[in-house]
Amino acid sequence: SPKNTRAVVLSSGDTVEGDSVTLSCSSDANPPVLTYSWFKQRAAADTLLTTGQNYSISTISSQHSGLYYCTAQNQLGQHKSTPTLLDVLYLPKNTRAVVLSSGDTVEGDSVTLSCSSDANPPVHTYSWFKQRAAADTLLTTGQNYSISNISSQNSGLYYCTAHNQRGLHNSTLTPLDVLYSPRNTSVTVDPSVSGDLVTLLCRSDSNPNSSYTWYKKTEGDVILIGNGTNLTLSSRPDGFYYCTARNEFGSSNSSEWPCTSDNRAVKYAGSGVTVALALLFVVVILWMRKRGTAYSNRSEEYSKNDSSPVYGNVSAMTSDPTQAASSEDEDNVQYTSVYFTQTHTQEVPLYSTVQLPKALNQIEGVEYATVSLVKSRAVREDIIYNNLKSKEARTARSFWTDVNLLPPTPSSGNISREIEENTLLLTTMCVLNESLCDCFAIYTV
Repeated sequence: SPKNTRAVVLSSGDTVEGDSVTLSCSSDANPPVLTYSWFKQRAAADTLLTTGQNYSISTISSQHSGLYYCTAQNQLGQHKSTPTLLDVLYLPKNTRAVVLSSGDTVEGDSVTLSCSSDANPPVHTYSWFKQRAAADTLLTTGQNYSISNISSQNSGLYYCTAHNQRGLHNSTLTPLDVLYSPRNTSVTVDPSVSGDLVTLLCRSDSNPNSSYTWYKKTEGDVILIGNGTNLTLSSRPDGFYYCTARNEFGSSNSSEWPCTSDNRAVKYAGSGVTVALALLFVVVILWMRKRGTAYSNRSEEYSKNDSSPVYGNVSAMTSDPTQAASSEDEDNVQYTSVYFTQTHTQEVPLYSTVQLPKALNQIEGVEYATVSLVKSRAVREDIIYNNLKSKEARTARSFWTDVNLLPPTPSSGNISREIEENTLLLTTMCVLNESLCDCFAIYTV
């Protein structure tokens, strides 16, 4: 029968996951081997894989790792080879992080987390991390991670990483849930509730969540008044209120919150201050707008032409105010407008008598728009220029005036008069020709 039967792996190096592999069987037999058969050794029972001198596996995986053997058979019998190891190398897989605990993890306990992985070659390094919002940080290396005297700050998500020569693999996240009794219990006022109602809110930090009970403390007595996170007070009774947070691991009381009539006064005072500030703000805005409008009007007034009318309509009566004159003898002199023009902005008041200030450095001009004399006789010049004074003026001006005299009265002559108070020489020359009187007045300073 066959002898020296052998099974070998036809490979030039390591067999890595994903490669293709061939196993070959050989035997010494005479007559020659009729049949080769391939088996994989298993715990329960070996099973036939195939027949033939060679057994090929394409895209090998870690599941193909194990002991293989072959049998050679001829007419005289059969012979089995010794098992041959097919060792498939692969990076870590099925990495897991678990909390080694028999029950709940309570604050103050000691806890161990363990990491496991399937890898060939075996894992040479395990690393532990805690997941954080910014960046995960390395906690330690080793297959196990232990925490003594655990606290609520240790709660979170943990994972481990397994490394071998082929690569690394991360475990899924494992929560570490640390249970603890209530802490930081406090009472606050709900700001969304207005009017005479007051809603108190009770809050605490605990795991698992707490249930809340409300109490009112009076002189020498404590009264249970409600349950739940909120407590609404409608009648505003005086007293001290507090809440108790409780879970299966303990309880915690808040500080006392005083409810007195002073609270209401303070609340209304705060509302009054708010309204007063709002009204003050509106008043300031209106004042600033009014001030800006006044300033703008003054600016426009100053920016106007610096000419200001002095005479509005002046009627000259006879030169002697003591004499009564009839309506037929009245001399009507009308000045539409008289302007003093200056080189800078100056307000000129409207007076019937014009007194020009001394020592004017700028040029002044006197302009008459229209002069009408309604009478058939010559008009006296002192009526036209009555009360017009210009002391110490330096500049000469000339003006020309058309005078209509109706009806014409034949007369002729030369009138000359010198006004002594001023350096003013007025010479009027009138030449009358039928109904037309041309009057030229020369005004010289």
